[in-house]
Amino acid sequence: MPHFDPDIPNYVAEQCPPDDAQAADGTFYRHVPGPSWTNDDFESDYKTNKKPLRPPEKCDSWACSIFDSWRSAEAMMKRYKKFRQQGLWLEVQLQTHHGVVNQGSGHRDFWKYVGADVVPSCKVMS
Repeated sequence: MPHFDPDIPNYVAEQCPPDDAQAADGTFYRHVPGPSWTNDDFESDYKTNKKPLRPPEKCDSWACSIFDSWRSAEAMMKRYKKFRQQGLWLEVQLQTHHGVVNQGSGHRDFWKYVGADVVPSCKVMS
């Protein structure tokens, strides 16, 4: 059985990822600092300190942000200048062995399985 980040506190791990999270299977979009990317770019917001105020007791702190459509990614670019001017956007073909995503549309949370290699499933959006 695949495992999630072993640093997720026990009191959070019991509810994280949420029960309604689904196997990641499909096309998603992720913003990375660039100019290249590694599996570390898919680690949790808490681990990468992308959102330093994210408390460790919140499950979504242990996920990374992805978008389920290019339209949603474009909306983020319009809303936040950093998404237009820095880094790059990846199209990611996530598969069930990569991890799970929460329900919803637009912005989604992705919990990567320990050891999952996402890098070969990415290409730069032009």
